[in-house]
Amino acid sequence: MRGSHALWVAAMVAALGLLLALSAILPRHPNTTLAAPVAQPTEQEPNNGCAEALPLGLAEPIRGAISPITDTDWYYVNTTPGFPYFANLQIQGNLSIRICLYAENCSFISPCSQASRYYTSQSWTATGNRHYLQIQSYDPTTNTLATAAYIFEVVQSYVSPTPTPTHTPTRTPIPGATATPTPIPATAIPGADAFEPNYNFDTAATIGVNITYDNLNFIPWAGGAVDNDYYKIWVKPGLLYTCQTSNLAPGVDPNMIVYDGNRNLIGGNDDIILGDYNCRFSYLSTYEGFLYILIGTGNRLPSTEVTRSSYSLRCTMETPGQPTATPVPTATPRPDTTAAPPSSPLPTPTPGETGGDDRGYLEIRPLTTPTPPAPVGTPAPHFVPVDLTIYYDSNDDGVVGAGEGIAGLTVVAYDTATGRQITQGVTDEFGHLAFTAAAQGPVRISIPYLGISHVLREEGTTYIRIQPVTAS
Repeated sequence: MRGSHALWVAAMVAALGLLLALSAILPRHPNTTLAAPVAQPTEQEPNNGCAEALPLGLAEPIRGAISPITDTDWYYVNTTPGFPYFANLQIQGNLSIRICLYAENCSFISPCSQASRYYTSQSWTATGNRHYLQIQSYDPTTNTLATAAYIFEVVQSYVSPTPTPTHTPTRTPIPGATATPTPIPATAIPGADAFEPNYNFDTAATIGVNITYDNLNFIPWAGGAVDNDYYKIWVKPGLLYTCQTSNLAPGVDPNMIVYDGNRNLIGGNDDIILGDYNCRFSYLSTYEGFLYILIGTGNRLPSTEVTRSSYSLRCTMETPGQPTATPVPTATPRPDTTAAPPSSPLPTPTPGETGGDDRGYLEIRPLTTPTPPAPVGTPAPHFVPVDLTIYYDSNDDGVVGAGEGIAGLTVVAYDTATGRQITQGVTDEFGHLAFTAAAQGPVRISIPYLGISHVLREEGTTYIRIQPVTAS
């Protein structure tokens, strides 16, 4: 009996070995059911130099972090000479970082992008088959523990249409000779809006205020991979400008980012309120010049849907504290009536006795009623820029770290002088939200989900830290 049991065990071991051998040589079938969703890749250290640069595919975003402050991250992309490219970097943390561009031989070829703690970008025209990009800190902070998490992406911004060649005589090809193939530009999707190309700061389309622009869309210019629409308006100090999208096609969820005339980030907005995918941003100008507005979808729109990606854009201009003019109703003229004779008739004036005026009637001119003054003690409204970051301090170090921002939280702003709600917004994937509120008193922000209420006493970024709970 013991011998037969040993033979049975040996047979099972042999069968298991056979199954393992077959599994090694049989073809594997991809896309099996219950496959895990594909997440954005994360950078792998070390990638601190040109020789250690990580490969990055076009339109394939990657997550990374600059930590510690001396860290640098290198990537490379394969490019086609003569084609333009656009790199964008979404940032979250307490460290300003930037993008620097290098040629195929790792030599520096372009000025670095503007350093920021929120967003920066770099555009260039390829000079070789590969380009290197370095992400580095550029911040005056002395805090050696400062960090920055980011999402980095490179796209081909657009492809210039190939001009129609002029017919010229050609030689008969030599038999057996093979022509060297030339790069074939991407096929353009027809239907790009009238403002294209406006894919970066240099090609930004100038628009007017108080005008609604319809029939805009996110169809890439001339075969590009992604369409980012740049606009600019002329602004002057002391005026309030508000830009907003409307008439979104089904499935379109745009994001708006605003820059000053020097292309420094001012702020942005994703959804006006929870459930309204339109974006809106207000800015009280402090300078005279162009204000840039970037509108894109952040790769949330599949390429198969771009032909149905229409939206409208309108930017308005207001004078702070000045109410919108309301038409004054016009009085209806009374019908002509015969005047009753006066009880004491006056003598009829003789022509010439009134200084040559022989009209014989009085001219009545209505007086304009002055605008009543504001009630005593009512402060004039002022504009408060709100910049908020909410994070869960998982490592309890007191600073915003990579991946600690809390996304999707509704933040409601109130005017403490009147008690009324001013506006509301939702934090982005980095836990960040920025807007401008018009209020008579200090602004109070409320985060209903967390049960937090806080009065803003000064301008600048407000950090709301959720402290980790340690088990007792």
